[in-house]
Amino acid sequence: MKCQIKQMKKEIEEAKEKEQTMQILVDHLQSELGKQYVQYKEECDARKMLIWQLNDLMKCSGKEEDVTNEKTDHEDPVQLHLALKVCREDLTKAQEELTTLRAEYWDVVPRRDWDALEENHKQTLAQLKTLQGDFDLLKTEYHTLLEVQKRDKKQTSLQAPFNVKEDHASEMQSLAQSNLKDSLNPGSDMLCLQGSR
Repeated sequence: MKCQIKQMKKEIEEAKEKEQTMQILVDHLQSELGKQYVQYKEECDARKMLIWQLNDLMKCSGKEEDVTNEKTDHEDPVQLHLALKVCREDLTKAQEELTTLRAEYWDVVPRRDWDALEENHKQTLAQLKTLQGDFDLLKTEYHTLLEVQKRDKKQTSLQAPFNVKEDHASEMQSLAQSNLKDSLNPGSDMLCLQGSR
């Protein structure tokens, strides 16, 4: 069993080494292909420049020929096919990079959005501080008004029994005076009783 595990580990290491060497080879071939592609583009651009210069010379000398038709006639289909293939590979590579970038950075906020949100947050905090200060001021005013109202209620409630006592005392005094008058005038008592009937 241990021998099998060792054998498998050895095979895994060999496979990893092969994969690394293959990756190195692929990277080297890709760089070579990229160099050849750049060289091909430079040659193609140089050829176009020569054709344009030739066209200018022909126009100047008065012997104008249709060089563009010759160019299309003399294009090598193999080169065109190779250029198309390289362009497609570049497009595929660019699309893969774009896909990986989107996958890696899908949750990242762009800098301008971050700055806008941060500015909005600062403004909101400033508004919150202002509103909190106003609220605290109103709260203290409210509590002050409540205390004043409570004091006024206490004062009126304390003054009310004194007013009732004073009214009661004045009524008692007037009743006592009327009783005194009645006792001095017994006929007037009868008149009051008859008048009430």
